[in-house]
Amino acid sequence: VTQGYTPDAIVVMGSLESQQLLFSLDDTFFGMLDAVDKPTWILSEAGRDTGLLDPKFSDVWDRIEGTIIANPGSPVYDDFALRLRTAYGLEADEHPFADKAYDATWLLALAYGAAADPRSVSGPEVAAALKKTATGTAFSPGQDLATALDALAGDGVNYEGASGSVDFDPATGDVQSPISRWTIDTSAVDPEFATQEVVFTPGE
Repeated sequence: VTQGYTPDAIVVMGSLESQQLLFSLDDTFFGMLDAVDKPTWILSEAGRDTGLLDPKFSDVWDRIEGTIIANPGSPVYDDFALRLRTAYGLEADEHPFADKAYDATWLLALAYGAAADPRSVSGPEVAAALKKTATGTAFSPGQDLATALDALAGDGVNYEGASGSVDFDPATGDVQSPISRWTIDTSAVDPEFATQEVVFTPGE
């Protein structure tokens, strides 16, 4: 800024604690600018922390947006969200990693359960079983587990979880998922996170 340059956007990769420091710099370095000239802060899904809704961050709410794995909007997700709310009093859309952790647990259970001897299964055997969870007999949490294990021991299962289709990239091991944009909605009495349009779809 002192050299006459103001960035259009600043990408922040880190926890809410690191963001607190950066947002304090927002006032230090950009506080003299008009609102339309101040940069947008772009956060990852880890930045979608409810602590960000604290009024002390209100000066930057309108200039924050981020990315998050798109909510599949499926009956499986709705069932997971209900279970999470009932068991722990937590809202799924406020905990964007919860459905991924739920699916990871199910996938590991399937991979171990499909082994000839789950008590002595090796890492490579688990990895081999996980590669067989993208095609085959359709399976979602809550359906018959014994049938899924039999299918996984054979040709495989097509796992459709709370976070959507969990299809591993055979080269990298990453899951191919659609990505949405999120913002902070300040139109209500209390600010809240708002998921916007899908900005990336695998294969497109």
